[in-house]
Amino acid sequence: MKKAAVTILLLLASALAFPSLAAAAAPLTVEDLFRPFEYLNLTEVYDHYSALIDFFIYTLIFVGLAQATLARLYEGRGGRAVSIGVGLSLATAAVMAEETYHFSLKSFGPYATTLTILALGCVFRSNPISDFGFIRPPISVYSDQ
Repeated sequence: MKKAAVTILLLLASALAFPSLAAAAAPLTVEDLFRPFEYLNLTEVYDHYSALIDFFIYTLIFVGLAQATLARLYEGRGGRAVSIGVGLSLATAAVMAEETYHFSLKSFGPYATTLTILALGCVFRSNPISDFGFIRPPISVYSDQ
């Protein structure tokens, strides 16, 4: 019984002590959170390691595409291994082409932005707006319905 009383007393004392310690500390601001990244230049990091960063991006894209296209042909663990192998080989070939022809994904920035906007437009146009959680407008707004 004494052990439980001591435990409750310690918990109560710590519950009273911690808020006063937190109040005495300086408030944490957004600037304090991002201060370690103050001198990090992301464009310089990308320029230095562009082949490695692009390899990871290409791997994500090509492994996903390989799994989407080869999943019906090769099922199970073997199919997943084939998809990963195809994706990695395509990513490696893309990085080798980057090094050979001296380009990187950074050079495709404006094209990627345009393609993303067009793809999102097609998705929002082809699917009913109610699928995205918005209120569906009257049918007269859509020309194909």
